Amino acid sequence: MAHGPAAGPGTPSPAHENMLPSPQAVAGAALDCFAALPRTGKPQAHEHTVLAAIVLSTPTPHCPPTLCVAALATGTKCLGASARDPGGAALNDCHAEVLARRAFLLFLHAHARDLGSQGAVNPLCRDEEGGGGCGAPRLRLRPGVGVHLYVSQPPCGDACVHDADGREAAHGSAGGTLGEARSQENAASASDDREVLGKTGCTLNDKHKQDDPSPTRTLPRTGAKLLGLESQEQALGAAPATIPEPHTRAQASGHLRRKPGRGEGTLSMSCSDKLARWRLLGLQGGLWSRLLAAPLALESVTVHAPRGADADATLRALQRAVVDRVAPAAAAAA
Repeated sequence: MAHGPAAGPGTPSPAHENMLPSPQAVAGAALDCFAALPRTGKPQAHEHTVLAAIVLSTPTPHCPPTLCVAALATGTKCLGASARDPGGAALNDCHAEVLARRAFLLFLHAHARDLGSQGAVNPLCRDEEGGGGCGAPRLRLRPGVGVHLYVSQPPCGDACVHDADGREAAHGSAGGTLGEARSQENAASASDDREVLGKTGCTLNDKHKQDDPSPTRTLPRTGAKLLGLESQEQALGAAPATIPEPHTRAQASGHLRRKPGRGEGTLSMSCSDKLARWRLLGLQGGLWSRLLAAPLALESVTVHAPRGADADATLRALQRAVVDRVAPAAAAAA
């Protein structure tokens, strides 16, 4: 399991970082919530899926933070370029991370409507110091509430790229001033990996053992397509599998990519690229940016390292893809 603060808008202080929930706690909350759902709509034993969840943490005196799963989704699909609806009636990107964020915004909409009513504790509060539209106060997360993302495997794109000797490819960054990622013991051992896959309906894929008899570790790869490797016509309609890509360039780190797929090419950006954007700008999007006094910053991202992959290398790739790539822009905006 790889886990680290996703330093971004409102980067947590070192003291606040000590209040972050453990990656095991974040993952456990997400997996337990998924396991408690009815079987309807869940993948079958022979099917693969990715699980993503957004978990809210609330500090508790002298105890670990209280966790609440605010949004949860599974998915690995996205629409091809020709299937996009100009009117916005079709959902283009159905990867789990993107769906979980959309569900989280719906979660906030529901709580914004209930603000001020009696009942369960609302994660939102009014910011009396800032003015919103027509002089109305803006909203913000309650003090101490943290937002954490869990994904059952590394996000597609740059976070899946490691170099040949097990380390992520070298990539310049200014991430040292934005908080260092924390490494936890690899939870992708055979037993833990099977437990996670069982809870998400995934099945282990041992195809690499048949293709490569070498006992050396199989490096993670990304099927996401580099921007610039295809012409505009290819990007709009050609099947990615038909576009030749030099291996060394296709697996180079630090680049923007379209989402992977074997069918028609998609225009949706990879999840690594979207996480980097959310880390820099926040989760809120255009509509909520008018209502919030501060961006919705991710305080941490927890992923399960692929089976057979090195957890530290997975963590370094995640740090590079989500934090380091946008560190210069974050420093300039600070």
